[in-house]
Amino acid sequence: MSSEYSYIAMNRFSYGADKSSVKMLNKSKSLSSAQSWLLQQLKPYKMPPASWDSAKAINGYFHFKTQEKQAKAAIDKQPQMMDDEANSMLMQNYKKTRRAYVDSAKELAQQTALANINSQQPLQARLLDFFSNHFSVSRANLPITLLAPTLEVEAIAPNLSEHFSDMLQAVTQHPAMLLYLNNERSTGPNSKIAERQRKKKQDKTKGLNENLAREILELHTLGVGSGYTQDDVIELAKAITGWSVGLLQRKEAPGFYFRQYANEPGARTVLGRSYKTSTGNRQGLAILKDLAEHPATAKHLSAKLAAHFISDKPSPDLVDSMQAAWLETKGHIPSVIKALIQHPDSWKITAQKLKTPREFVVSACRACGVSKPSPNLYNTLEVLGHGLFNSGSPAGYPDDQEAWLGASALNSRIEWANHFASVVTKRKGDNGEPIELANFALGPLLSANTLEYLKGAESKQQALTLLLMSPDFQRR
Repeated sequence: MSSEYSYIAMNRFSYGADKSSVKMLNKSKSLSSAQSWLLQQLKPYKMPPASWDSAKAINGYFHFKTQEKQAKAAIDKQPQMMDDEANSMLMQNYKKTRRAYVDSAKELAQQTALANINSQQPLQARLLDFFSNHFSVSRANLPITLLAPTLEVEAIAPNLSEHFSDMLQAVTQHPAMLLYLNNERSTGPNSKIAERQRKKKQDKTKGLNENLAREILELHTLGVGSGYTQDDVIELAKAITGWSVGLLQRKEAPGFYFRQYANEPGARTVLGRSYKTSTGNRQGLAILKDLAEHPATAKHLSAKLAAHFISDKPSPDLVDSMQAAWLETKGHIPSVIKALIQHPDSWKITAQKLKTPREFVVSACRACGVSKPSPNLYNTLEVLGHGLFNSGSPAGYPDDQEAWLGASALNSRIEWANHFASVVTKRKGDNGEPIELANFALGPLLSANTLEYLKGAESKQQALTLLLMSPDFQRR
C-alpha cells in the first residue's frame, strides 16, 4: 500500500485516487517520490481535441442572428400566413440552429471537465479548474454561452506551464472576456472615432468602459486593498480601448481585433509607472505584463492558490514562500506551484479543505472507475450548484467551505451520492466491495470511524453512499 504522502498527493493536489495514480505511487512510499509525481506533471497540459472553438462560436452567433432577423422579417411581412410562430419554417430553423450552437458549447465545457476523470496530469487539470474560476466568465447571454468554454481551452490551458503574464494577456484579449466585461465597444474620449463624431455633432460611440480594467485590477491581478486608485482604473481602461472582437459583417477575422481608431492616444500612467504612447496594442500589453509581475499580484495569487489547494486560511509562511518564487521568476506558474509542493504545510496529514461539488463528483468517478457520471456531468454540476461557467459573477465561485456547507447543498450531495452508488453497485455486481474501494481511494487516510460505519451498512449501495459522504472522502 502507498504511504500517506501518496494519498495526500492524490487527494489534495489531484482529483483523487484512480488506478493509474495508485499504480504509479505504489512504487515508492517517500515524500520525495510523491512530490516528484506532482512535479513531473508541470509540463504543457495535454487536452483532448476541442470540438468547438471561439471562431465557430462567433461565426455561429452571427449566422444565428441572421436567421433570427429573416424569421422575424418574414412574420412581420406576412402575418396572415404565420398564425403560429412555431409553424414558420424560418422560425423553426432559427430555433434549431440556436439549440445546435448551445449544445456544441455545452459539449466542449463538459468534454473539458470529463477529461479530469482520466487525466494523466491531474495536477494540471486542477490548475486549469482554478484559473478558469479565477478568470470567471458566466453564461449571461447567448454570445457568452457560446464562447465561455473556449476561454479555458484557448487562453488558459495553453499557458498553465508559462508565466502568469502570458495567461493574463491571452485571457484579456480573448473574445469571451472582452464581450463578458463589455470592452468590445470601449472607445477613448480622444480617439479618432470620437473626434470624428464630435465634428459631425454625433454621439454614437459607447464611450470609455471601465468594467474589464476594474476587474483586472480588483480580481485578476493586484486584488482588493492593494493600493490602486480610480485613476489607475481609468488609465488602464484607456490603454485597452480598441481591444475588440472581429465582426463578420465587416469581413474581419473572428477573434481578437484591435481597432486603432477607437484607442485612446497618448501616454498612460498606472501605479506610478509611465507607458509611452504606441501604435497597436503594445501599450496595453506592457501594462498587463507589469501588473502580472507586481508584488501585490504575487501575494494575491499565491494566497488564492494556497487557499485552493491547502487550507481556507493558509499560513503566512506558505504564502510568503510562493510569493518569493513568483517574484524571483516573474510569475512563472510551475515555479510557484513547485514552492507550494515543497513546503511542509502542504503535507500535513489532517485534511483542511472541503471538496467543491466539482472536485467531489470527479474524485468519486476516479475512485469508482466511472468515466461518465449519470446524469451527465454538465447537468450534475448544475444540480449541485456548481454549474460550468455559471457562477454569475466575475469573481467566480467561492473557494471556502462556508459556501458549500449549507443544508440544501449537503442534501444535494447526499442525493447525488446515493444515486451514484446505486448505479455503481449495480454495474459492478459482486465486485467492488465498498470496504475494498475505501482502502483503494483513501489508503492510510481512511479513519477507523468511517471503516466501522461501512462495516455496519445494510447494503453495498448504502456503504458506498456512506463512504462518499464521509469526512474522509469529502475533505482533502
